[in-house]
Amino acid sequence: MTQREGRANQTVAPSKASERIRGLVCSLTSANRARAWLIMLQAYVDDSGSEPNDPLFVLGGFVAPPSQWEDFTDEWDAKLREPISIEYFKSTEANGARDQFAIRKGWDRSSINMRIENLADIAAKHATFRVAVAMRWSDFNTYLKDIGGELQEPYNLLLRSPYFLCLAALRVKIHSHCERNGIDPLCYFTLDEQSTVGNFSALLFGSLQDPALKAFLGSIPVFDTDRNVLALQAADLYAYQFHDSKVTPNGGKPRYAKVRSSLERVDAIEMMLDHRYLAQVRETLLAAAASAPQFLRGGGRDKLIKQ
Repeated sequence: MTQREGRANQTVAPSKASERIRGLVCSLTSANRARAWLIMLQAYVDDSGSEPNDPLFVLGGFVAPPSQWEDFTDEWDAKLREPISIEYFKSTEANGARDQFAIRKGWDRSSINMRIENLADIAAKHATFRVAVAMRWSDFNTYLKDIGGELQEPYNLLLRSPYFLCLAALRVKIHSHCERNGIDPLCYFTLDEQSTVGNFSALLFGSLQDPALKAFLGSIPVFDTDRNVLALQAADLYAYQFHDSKVTPNGGKPRYAKVRSSLERVDAIEMMLDHRYLAQVRETLLAAAASAPQFLRGGGRDKLIKQ
């Protein structure tokens, strides 16, 4: 498939890349649409470090009103199309100089770094704030993995990885930040596809009965691909850079210093779910296991209560 054919098969938009963003509010009444366009926040979030042998799991991305995302999307799309054009941006491909950034396509380290810096500038220009929540895999394995192993399906998906807890914490942090700063906390979440885990997370958020808790956490998350939603490519960029800054000595790879400098222009909400937080979560979950054994596999209650 040629690069031109590859672009033709993408589903970004019939005319402008930003049309998908405008579609977020097209079904609302005119009064609500005007309010949403001015006040509603849209968060785009991706993960980094999702393999259990990685030292750190990260969920990170950017938050802004739809009007800013519309401008962002057209500018980001134009930057992808500049020579050497790429169909999409993915940090692991850029870092490894492969696939979209393969040397055989004309890329070298300097030109790759320049493209990442340009894209980071676009994200920083249009985002209202950035958000990242992280958890060490070693802490997850110490405090939560055994509990997840005793849960019946599909509830075991909640603790198969740090994903769900990081997502819940990220949503709470965004809501709290908005309330402290006098911002309408109405926020819609779009996340990179996570198949079964993501679908169950959406189902669980949607099944919450407490109106106050539902309002606090925000909308049911929507899952899509970074090929369809360009803002998820920016989320990928930020999640990767946050991860790199935490696991690479001296705050990240030197070649990404300008990228980090651009991202640091954006107000940040960042949180590490460390052993102190997870110890409290563990105690809460053990108490829940004792009172609701129907969610555990056979013998799971006895195994957990003995600890």
